[in-house]
Amino acid sequence: HWAEILQSRTAAEGGTVNDQYYVHYKDVDKRMDEWVEVDRIDIKSANSTEALWKLDDENERKLTRNQKRKHDEINHVQKTYADMDPATAALEKEHDQLTRIKYIDKIQFGSWEIDTWY
Repeated sequence: HWAEILQSRTAAEGGTVNDQYYVHYKDVDKRMDEWVEVDRIDIKSANSTEALWKLDDENERKLTRNQKRKHDEINHVQKTYADMDPATAALEKEHDQLTRIKYIDKIQFGSWEIDTWY
């Protein structure tokens, strides 16, 4: 998958220090954005015109046109900015910039640890 790197951080887990990057996958809903380890990024594949990087994904699979349509309907995939009226498009762009990076990875609820979605 092609992805845009939005932010970087150094994370310490289990006594090791790892560089991680927050990425947005091209043509995928921003709810799928995530922190990835540097070893998943293919450095040689840099697309300088769009600042995109190729990420290794062992579980990559192709969707048929019908599967994609059903996925978009179920998950309420948004229209593109070109399909919106200018006022709505401007508001959506501003909202996207403000909410581009999620800062809360997990929530602890009693003895349970929950991964956040948004």
